Amino acid sequence: MVEGFHRIYRCAILSFKARFIWLKPEFYIGIKFILPFFQMMFFGMVAYFTQGTVAMKYSIIGNSVHSIAVNCVMGVAMVIGLERTFGMLPTLLTTPANRILIFNSQILLQIMDGLFSCLICMFYAWMIFDINFSDLSWFSFFSTLVLTSISLSSIGVLVGSVGIISNNVVPIMNIIYLLLLMLCGVNIPLSDLPTFIRIIADFIPLTYGIDAVRAIINGKHFSSLLKSHIVPMLTLTFFYYFFGILLIKMFEYKSKVSGTFDRF
Repeated sequence: MVEGFHRIYRCAILSFKARFIWLKPEFYIGIKFILPFFQMMFFGMVAYFTQGTVAMKYSIIGNSVHSIAVNCVMGVAMVIGLERTFGMLPTLLTTPANRILIFNSQILLQIMDGLFSCLICMFYAWMIFDINFSDLSWFSFFSTLVLTSISLSSIGVLVGSVGIISNNVVPIMNIIYLLLLMLCGVNIPLSDLPTFIRIIADFIPLTYGIDAVRAIINGKHFSSLLKSHIVPMLTLTFFYYFFGILLIKMFEYKSKVSGTFDRF
């Protein structure tokens, strides 16, 4: 068992390095520190000058949690979907290795890096935007962020499954990233949005994660949010994950039968 965990760890490290080894350090720093800062600054200032401090706080917290999607949606989708683009999919599909275990081990560091991105944004929220964290329960806060990251990674698995049969996973994951920004109450309360958007938002786990983080920052505890936020979020997480795995299996079979997994 120890050897198995060591293999998973090594696979996760090598996969993570492979995604970023072509980037110069300053590019990674820009993606990690500068990009989320300007996203928060833009939406936070728009909210402040249109509706005041309360709206700014709402937007800043929403964008901080949404920053997890860079890794846990886009990064996870790249882990699965770009194997075909990089030319590794034929080798991967013809080996007896457990593909699902390989993908899950690669997703692990994306989840951790997504949490790191969110904590950077929360630091900006405290230092620059004067968000008050004095009533915060740190256990509830970190627990909710971890579950939110896992829930977003399940969407990444679903998006990445398309990469088994298509090279168009990058445009799709960019669209999903922007849709999450629009549909999940990141900047505008869902009560102010049209009814059809609120219905869609109820089926996206990020909606519950953002609301839960806002509630915890305002003094609530993890246990009080279980029924209203955590359980629905985890239920949607399992649905997206298993549906994504089902699509991976189905697309893998289709690719082998049609001989299309090595066509670009």
